[in-house]
Amino acid sequence: MTSIGQRVFSSMVIGFLATAPFYVLQYYYSGGYPLGVPEALFRMMWVETTLLSFLGFSIRRTQFSNPTRQWIIPFLLKFAAVIVITIAWITLVIDQMPCFLGGRGC
Repeated sequence: MTSIGQRVFSSMVIGFLATAPFYVLQYYYSGGYPLGVPEALFRMMWVETTLLSFLGFSIRRTQFSNPTRQWIIPFLLKFAAVIVITIAWITLVIDQMPCFLGGRGC
């Protein structure tokens, strides 16, 4: 059994590993961040992927052997949060994809 600290740390590492390729991609195609590093963008991507992985760990740990009334509401709330955060992350990546690929005006 893992502690909450280990799950938070693992989620943070997963968030970093999911965000790093976009950082490198934008650095490579924009010629070294001529307008500065878009910190807000990468922080938001990191936070969203960290939350997604933490919620994923939490959903995975749901004990379905308990009576349904004990786990169904928290499970559905976590699942709804995962859907909302996933849509937000996908929308953010789609919106910023021209910038990741070196587009102008970003």
